[in-house]
Amino acid sequence: AKAKAKAKAKAKAEPKPDFSVLSKGMKLQAMADDGVWYAATVVAVNLKKKGTPVKVNYSGYTSASDEWLGADKLRCKALAASAVAKAKAKAGRKVLMFHIGTN
Repeated sequence: AKAKAKAKAKAKAEPKPDFSVLSKGMKLQAMADDGVWYAATVVAVNLKKKGTPVKVNYSGYTSASDEWLGADKLRCKALAASAVAKAKAKAGRKVLMFHIGTN
């Protein structure tokens, strides 16, 4: 039960990536099935697709090796920067309330 609670808290704490910052032809790194990071190019971005909205082509490979990947298997400065900006914006919206009373 504790593991589920921790996983839920972590999921809430991590901002969702904004895939709209990615565009066709953008260079990034993608993790292949072997667990190694490779240079890749964005082939397509489908914002309606849940989980794996970015199709990449690994540099030096044919389109037969293209894969749909999610944020956990992508490294990109633009994607990371959008997540940080989103988190900062969300943190800036917090409202602090104080109760001032007499003792």
